[in-house]
Amino acid sequence: MTGLSRIAALGGLALLAGCATSQGVQWGGVMDPVDIPDASVHCRIARVNLVEWGTVNNSEALALPLFANQNRETRTIPMIFDIDADGRPRNIRYTGDPDLLENGAIRDGIYRTAGGISRSRFAWADDAAVRFATDCPYEPNYEVRVY
Repeated sequence: MTGLSRIAALGGLALLAGCATSQGVQWGGVMDPVDIPDASVHCRIARVNLVEWGTVNNSEALALPLFANQNRETRTIPMIFDIDADGRPRNIRYTGDPDLLENGAIRDGIYRTAGGISRSRFAWADDAAVRFATDCPYEPNYEVRVY
């Protein structure tokens, strides 16, 4: 196989890999999926506290579409996630307008936001009987100014 044909073959594999991951969070899928146990509680009544929030910087990801529109705008990337017994975010998903998934920069922002959520850690109260929280909302606002 020549060098050029190897590159072409690798390019084909990359395309196949891209197709295989089309259910990623940035395409409307779920990051870090797990089954929800029968013993679970809604996040707003869960006895869990934030220990560390994963950082994310979406200003670059969202700057291009806003620059193209010559806008000063605030964007929200609404997300929702569950918290498992170990205090790790699971089932991270985007809950915003599905039409926005057509914009590559917005998809990148969704992926970065989900990554930040996945790096977060929570601690359960010692007396928490149920240790799986569902539907924890996260709606960060990103303001981008175009001068």
